[in-house]
Amino acid sequence: MARVGVQLRRDGWKALQDPRYISFSFEQGFISKAGNVSYAELGSNECAFVDRSGRLIADQVRCPWESKGFLQGDFMDEEFCFLRVRLLRCDNGTDDDGHPLPGMCMPAEQIDRAVWGGVLYIFEQETDIGPDDQHPFLRVQQWRREFVKGQHISADVFFTERYVSYEPRFLFDRGAVQKYMRVHEYAETYTDYEAETREYASVYFRRATGHLAQYRTRPSLFGMFEIWGGLGAFALLFIGSLSYRWNRRLFWNQLVGLDLRTLSRDQFTERARLVNDTFQMPAEFRELHAPFSYADADDAESETSRARRHRVRCGRR
Repeated sequence: MARVGVQLRRDGWKALQDPRYISFSFEQGFISKAGNVSYAELGSNECAFVDRSGRLIADQVRCPWESKGFLQGDFMDEEFCFLRVRLLRCDNGTDDDGHPLPGMCMPAEQIDRAVWGGVLYIFEQETDIGPDDQHPFLRVQQWRREFVKGQHISADVFFTERYVSYEPRFLFDRGAVQKYMRVHEYAETYTDYEAETREYASVYFRRATGHLAQYRTRPSLFGMFEIWGGLGAFALLFIGSLSYRWNRRLFWNQLVGLDLRTLSRDQFTERARLVNDTFQMPAEFRELHAPFSYADADDAESETSRARRHRVRCGRR
């Protein structure tokens, strides 16, 4: 279970740990389905709570001895285990006639004034990881409850478990499942104080019904190769198509006004660029086109025929 602790502050700020006044009792509770309840004393020690930045939240807090105690099941299970913390008044006891025995405890009226004028603090420290977090983090929570004269405080802190499942990353990897205990709900009630029980407050730490399931996917090596391979193929096709069109345009632009049949391979570089382009048609004449008509073509053909026939006659003579 998560790390828990309680503290009574006299006048709202000074920790009251004098055994002549009060004491905290940490007990492990067991309840079977038959309704039998039993408790086992755990003991307590002094502890402190520090947040993830190293700031001291509280010291001189009473915690279960060596963080013992566990939570199991709920009322619907075969066994229900919880942790109970009680704030008890110091009592010297009485003799057979009911008279108080001498001892170290202060008078009951003085203890009542000190407790009902104080404040009860409940601390909880947990490690959790949210859906948007990359790594687990430490969180410290506290509840502050003021006493009311003649009233008994009963608080219930419900915990739930968060199961974080990591999908396999490598070929023979089985993945992993991590468990975190976090606070689910807090509830409290005020009842009449009974002097016979000597109990000013009680805090129950128990499990809530259900749990949280979180699934995390890590990028696998095969997935990384697949993604990068797809991006590389797309970039290759896109850049290749773009370069082909660009080179094709440059190639034909440099051949405006030229006849490929009159050019040789040696006149081009490895990148299909003309070695010597001084013989190209000037740029201002490249867009010009000579007028053409079928009548002019017929006249040119007739003149050529007449000249050929004239040469033939002259040759015969």
